[in-house]
Parts: sequence; structure tokens; C-alpha cells
Amino acid sequence: MEMFAKIWWVFGILTVLCYFFNPYIGLFSLFSIISTFLTFCLFVNIRGRNKKTVDKQVKTVSIFNEEIQIIKDNNVIKKTLETIARVTKKYMSIMCHFWIIVFGMINVFVEIIIWLLASGNLGIKATYTTPFIVFSDSNIYNASIILLIFGVLFSILTCISSFIRLRILSKEF
Repeated sequence: MEMFAKIWWVFGILTVLCYFFNPYIGLFSLFSIISTFLTFCLFVNIRGRNKKTVDKQVKTVSIFNEEIQIIKDNNVIKKTLETIARVTKKYMSIMCHFWIIVFGMINVFVEIIIWLLASGNLGIKATYTTPFIVFSDSNIYNASIILLIFGVLFSILTCISSFIRLRILSKEF
């Protein structure tokens, strides 16, 4: 599971490639690119904000990138700030899990709707939304369906693996 969680970004890149080379989605894969980039930024942010440093006489607790130093002798302030830090981390963890699931599913639904509109399945004339076509005209619809299926599959795998990665990061700190 840990290896699966570490390669979440590979699934993200494969999702973007499948959507970008799909002639009916093409440049609308920008949403997938932004979603993958924001997930990467989220993981970098979590690793940076959750680090604790301990000194012999002073303990530093990091809350939203603000460092609060606690003198070890004052137990009331120490326990209060540690509780605030723990609750804040739990809240941030819940919000990050929610963000990954919601944006992962929105990504899938948006790309499917764009494909339905651009491919002509809803009665509208089929339109190519990519600057270049890599498939022949006779094979373009079938290739588009295959790329859509793989794109959705990789998008779901990205969502699952980044969810697992977030769980692992939450347990580390």
C-alpha cells in the first residue's frame, strides 16, 4: 500500500495525458493539470507544516506555520497549546481528505460531461478540442472512448492513492 501511495503522481500524470490526447477533451484537461498540481502542493504543505522541533528547555509547537514556544515548566499553557495543535491537525486532515475526494470526483464528472458534449452524443455536432489529432478520422471515436475510460480509471487511482498517501502522512506526524 505504501508503494501505491508513493506513486500517486504517476497516476495523475497518466490521467492528464489520457485526457489531453483525447480529441474530444483535449485542452479541457487543464482542470486535471490544476488538480494534480494542487494535490502536489497540498502534500508539500502538509510535510512542511507538521514538523515539530524539540529543544532541551523550550518546546516549539507549529500551528498553521506559526511557531509557539512553550516553556516546559508551565504545564497548563503547554497542554492547552498541544491540544489546540492536535485539534488543528485533525481538522486540517479532515479538510484535506475531503478536498482530495471532492476534487477527484469533480474531475471525473467534468471530463465525462465535456466528452459527452464534444463527441456529439447529446445531439450537438462533434467538435475536436485538441490542437492536434494523433488518431485517424475513422478510428477517432473508438480511441476517444478508450482514452476516456483509461483517464477515468487513472483519475480514480489518483484519488485513492493520494487518499492513502494523506493517511500515511497524517500518521507520521
